[in-house]
Amino acid sequence: MKYIIHTVEKKETLAGISKIYGVDKRGILADSFAAQSSINEVMKNDVREGMRLAVRRAKGTVYIAQPFDTLEKIAEKYGITAEELSRHNEGIVRIFLGQRVMVPLRET
Repeated sequence: MKYIIHTVEKKETLAGISKIYGVDKRGILADSFAAQSSINEVMKNDVREGMRLAVRRAKGTVYIAQPFDTLEKIAEKYGITAEELSRHNEGIVRIFLGQRVMVPLRET
């Protein structure tokens, strides 16, 4: 199984991280035991800036928004519609620089 190592940024929560990657927060917790030096912190859902979490790869990829990106530009780059991209990201309509956007696999 493939994993992404996510380094927790300031003000991030476990729930927010699970939404970024489209995975269940319990899966992040379970997967993080091997990579985590302090299991007790993760067990209490107490994630802190700088903490590294192992996250199972979802069916898609994570794109980090660049200057002047829009949902439309990102969607076009990956061959999907802006509506589909929005749906997979809790209905977002705008993105900001550095935002993580889950790009679903293109259905064939």
